[in-house]
Amino acid sequence: MVEGGVTDLDAVLKTLDADRDKAKAALNRIRGRTASAFSFDPGATEQFGGLMHQSISSGDVPFSKAYMRAVVDRIEVDDDVIRIIVDKATLKQAIAPGETGAPRRFNRRNASARSATRRSARHPCRRSCG
Repeated sequence: MVEGGVTDLDAVLKTLDADRDKAKAALNRIRGRTASAFSFDPGATEQFGGLMHQSISSGDVPFSKAYMRAVVDRIEVDDDVIRIIVDKATLKQAIAPGETGAPRRFNRRNASARSATRRSARHPCRRSCG
């Protein structure tokens, strides 16, 4: 439409700018609502950190694997460096208190679909029998 001269480019850009400004304002409102004044007790944080360190380093392997899958996005291995990439937003959401005041649980995307796939792959007839 712009190339054919049907509409003015300035009008299109003004509309896009207005839409962007509305989206930014909405995002700021959402962030303002979700940002809580909750603060973690330093003693509880220290205790939790110690428990997690112990559980990950010398605890059950399934716990360590589940924790790594829930928190770590990817691991990059170089010749000299190993980088563990973590999404900060996921961590913030995971440790922010829920409606009950307790920290939220990690929710894996598509976990139930993967579990169903694994169950059907193990089943002899590869489908649900009942």
